[in-house]
Amino acid sequence: MNGVTARRDLLAGGLLALIGAGVVVDARGHAIGTLGHMQAGYFPLVLGILLIVLGVLTSLSGLLAEETDHEAAHPLDLRGCAAIILSVVAFVLLSEYAGLLPATFLSALVAAAGDRKMSVTGALVLAATLSLMAALLFSYALNMPLPLVRL
Repeated sequence: MNGVTARRDLLAGGLLALIGAGVVVDARGHAIGTLGHMQAGYFPLVLGILLIVLGVLTSLSGLLAEETDHEAAHPLDLRGCAAIILSVVAFVLLSEYAGLLPATFLSALVAAAGDRKMSVTGALVLAATLSLMAALLFSYALNMPLPLVRL
């Protein structure tokens, strides 16, 4: 394995585990409750434990994986990074003024633009599916106060 990749995976896994440990420590300062009667610290505790497990698995996968020359040749994909950041900004700005559906749809389209292999049809299907799932989950299942569409 390439030493740079192994170091990167070890650092990423260690950072995940460290953040997870911090979340677990903070969650212990709140009432935890039980699965049937969750209190303020329950969800952060579970997420912190999951972050620790994912961090350890990431570190282990970095140690055990074999890298080919093709994998090592890829530089940082700035297009993908920019698309993800812009999609979050688009969602934050549009959700307040346009509503959940337009914000989710446009955010998914912007994020899909970061994938060089994504077709226009695939991006539209992805955006429509995510918008439908967001409406079902946040508006109907969880009764979030964010309107679907603001006129």
